[in-house]
Amino acid sequence: MPPPRSYTPQEPMRHHPDLHELQISPEPADTERSTDILNHIINDLEIFMDRVTAAVTASSLPQGEKSKKKKSSSKKKKSKKNGAPDASLPTWEEYVSYLQKVKYGFNLLGQLEGNLSNPTAPDFVHIFFNSLNSILPEYPADLPLTVLSPLLTEAALRLLSEVVDPEEDRLWRSLGDCWNFPRSRFPNEDVQPYIPEFYDGWQPSPLSRRPSPLPPMSRSNSQHFPPNVPRESPLYMRVIYDFMARNNRELSIMKWEDVQVVKKEKQWWLVRNSREEEGYVPQNVLEPIKSGEPAQYQPWDAGGGPVTLDMTSTSAEVKAWLDYKGFSRITVNSLGVLSGKLLLGMSKDEIRTVCPEEGGKVFFQLQAVKSAIALASEPSSPFIGRS
Repeated sequence: MPPPRSYTPQEPMRHHPDLHELQISPEPADTERSTDILNHIINDLEIFMDRVTAAVTASSLPQGEKSKKKKSSSKKKKSKKNGAPDASLPTWEEYVSYLQKVKYGFNLLGQLEGNLSNPTAPDFVHIFFNSLNSILPEYPADLPLTVLSPLLTEAALRLLSEVVDPEEDRLWRSLGDCWNFPRSRFPNEDVQPYIPEFYDGWQPSPLSRRPSPLPPMSRSNSQHFPPNVPRESPLYMRVIYDFMARNNRELSIMKWEDVQVVKKEKQWWLVRNSREEEGYVPQNVLEPIKSGEPAQYQPWDAGGGPVTLDMTSTSAEVKAWLDYKGFSRITVNSLGVLSGKLLLGMSKDEIRTVCPEEGGKVFFQLQAVKSAIALASEPSSPFIGRS
């Protein structure tokens, strides 16, 4: 029996939060709208289940009653040979629509968690899995694996991983990657937006607030101020989740790193790190630095320059770099005895053996150092040096 999954945003198999899936707390109007959609989804799921139940019941009638439906029975046998569902069941298209509504329902539950009571969001998760458990056996097993849109959000995946029991977890796993991973695991897939269609023709009201696209990048606008306009004190924030940039307008940041906020744009904030690199990050991977706690942010042009690491760094410089990056005292003391060359030459598994808790993060930071060293050496020398 596989153990229940424990999901956190930093879990390697889940990757980093996808920008188009990150959600801020919904406004009251959006909460009411999402609740209305969820209620219509539940109604449609019940309608579909009733139709499936009726079809299954009809197929189990005594032989005398079945003879009245001889023609339809022959069609059933023929379609079963081809791997199709029983002809009296709702069509494949309706089945796919049912599966999409279940996925969309999970996303809504992830958004509405804490806003639902009697039943709660976890209660609805169990209700949805009970529905799947009764419907899935009536159709080909490979169909759910092909239902890509809508992909589950990070919030939905987190909710499911926290509340499913072992039996539901096995069912969840069996549905395939399209049900187990967020958008970031499908970078090359053309995932069409999902717009639900309900049996009664109901359509949700327009969103009161839509996520804004990335604003245009302008370094000059963010660094220059009109004459005689007082400059506000810089705002520093602490990173609470790792985030990997996916294009040249975004910025990769690490948990516990401090960044300066240059510009706020709803869900996207333009930030600057200690290496004077700028880019957009989702605002909900940041949190204010606690009152009285000094910011660790130190720009490159500050007195004395930043703490750097390279192949010639001594063990004391390695220790200073690890401390500067905000790693724990155990990690600093364990790896701070190495030279820069030894640390940069270690594999991820070797680092994790020494520092199980933070080994992956150390390796991530070292990859950035190696890239910087490689880029710095390319223009100055036509030869590749030996290590």
